[in-house]
Amino acid sequence: NTVMVEGSINQTTKLRSEATATKFDNGDREDIRAHTLETSVLKQAGVAVTDTTIDRNNARPDERKRNYGFWIDFGKGLRMNYGYQSDTNEAANGTRQSQFGLTSGTFGNLTFGGANYQSQQWDRSRQRSLGNFSLQTNKPVQLGFLRDAQFKFATDTIRDYDLWQREQNMAAVAGKLLGSNAAFEYLSQFSPHHRGRAIDRTFRWQNGNDKTLMNLNVMYKHRTMPDDRTFAIRDVTASMKVGKEATLSHAIKSYPEVQRGDALLGSVLQPTRMVQWRLDQQAKGQDTLFGVSWREDLNEQTKEMKRMASLHLTLFANNPSPLKLSYGLEQGDLGNRRETAHRYELQFNQRPGPNQNFSLYLGNVSWQHLRNQDTHRENWTMRLEWQVRF
Repeated sequence: NTVMVEGSINQTTKLRSEATATKFDNGDREDIRAHTLETSVLKQAGVAVTDTTIDRNNARPDERKRNYGFWIDFGKGLRMNYGYQSDTNEAANGTRQSQFGLTSGTFGNLTFGGANYQSQQWDRSRQRSLGNFSLQTNKPVQLGFLRDAQFKFATDTIRDYDLWQREQNMAAVAGKLLGSNAAFEYLSQFSPHHRGRAIDRTFRWQNGNDKTLMNLNVMYKHRTMPDDRTFAIRDVTASMKVGKEATLSHAIKSYPEVQRGDALLGSVLQPTRMVQWRLDQQAKGQDTLFGVSWREDLNEQTKEMKRMASLHLTLFANNPSPLKLSYGLEQGDLGNRRETAHRYELQFNQRPGPNQNFSLYLGNVSWQHLRNQDTHRENWTMRLEWQVRF
């Protein structure tokens, strides 16, 4: 049997009471009584309270449930909600759960992605909580010396049995500083397997353009792993004009990343390092262009080192059908084993015409010192392509 009474005390307050009595064939009885009060304290705020009791006979456990909640509407789509529920049982662990939330919204130059926090507790046995939050700019702002600044903050966490199951925090700030583009990023991620945090601290700097004497592009990332190992991830390129006809460039790369969604911090590091120097002639109107380069590669896992020097020459550079020649000397060291290769290349690409297309490539790799058993000392490659329309 169920009896319910519901009514309004005034325009902003509602009251509801409900009683349910249940009889079972074996003589058991269960009485449920629930009372709910809902009221709007202000036009933009309200409160709701519910109290429920469950009485049972024949020494069966009774229960008591309480629900509390309130909400506040700040306007422009931003609304705050809070709720609390408790359940006590004479024969089992009671539970308590609380929830807090802020809806997303846009306020001037800021975009709020929302905030949520939930906590669940089981008496003397377990506690679980989770939360997330994000805030970022939707257009550049001016912050003192930092012009056209943009920032973003976000966190996402889960904690169970007093142990972190997930914890990811991110912060990023970028803008123009002293006429250059600068950025700093922070990312931390908890690893349940290692029971520790991995952290990336990234600095970026970029200045210059095609018209400036020097250009610099720097990405430096300091990675700390849960076992306290550290890695310096670098991707640096710098270039400078030498006179009016040449450009000198330098590049450094260490521990390049391979993006992988299931990896800690979202990427896997390759155990390699690279250093390169280049000098290229880029003068307009020159019929002959040249360039030289030197590069060193090191694999820290296999301890293999490779060095390569090359020279390339472009003839008839002003012609739509240039001729390119190059020579490269490559040397590799792996323990007591040394390999040396001489590389020669000739490449000609005729300017495509309305009725034909012609290209020629001729290359040779000549090995010196040691080489693999299945590799010939002289290795020629020739590729000829001719297309005719008819």
